Amino acid sequence: MHKDNTCNNKPCPTRRDALTWGLWAVAGVLAAAAVWPVYELVSSRRGRKKALKYIPAVPVEDMPEVGVIKVELNLRGGDRPDTRVFIKRDAAGALTVLSATCTHLSCLVNFNRIKGEFICPCHGGKYDIEGRVIAGPPPAPLVRLPVRVEGSTIAVGFML
Repeated sequence: MHKDNTCNNKPCPTRRDALTWGLWAVAGVLAAAAVWPVYELVSSRRGRKKALKYIPAVPVEDMPEVGVIKVELNLRGGDRPDTRVFIKRDAAGALTVLSATCTHLSCLVNFNRIKGEFICPCHGGKYDIEGRVIAGPPPAPLVRLPVRVEGSTIAVGFML
């Protein structure tokens, strides 16, 4: 009995051929795994345009006549707030909303009521009551967000 090296009149694949095919298959799967998240990110941003949406933040009655309050909002869903803003009412009754995100490295700022300043705990950035930089490394003032009163609620505008 003689064994020949043919399979249906064609040369049989060698172990080297099988290993090469396997490596190409693994490389293809890895390439697809690397490219897919990028494709999803690009395609989801291209297809969906952001629009200004107002999110209810606080009842008007909870806002002091003059002063600043911190409000934590949940913009992305889930069970915990993911965004912090400060709502300020001046002596004339005008409302201003400032993002609590420091413009230096995106740390969350806090409001010091005694000094009347927003202070970044990360690198010592300071902003005045209007959100303008007064000390430290921040390159720009705190971002102002649109605000309006809807019935008995103060709502803050976000691009979502």
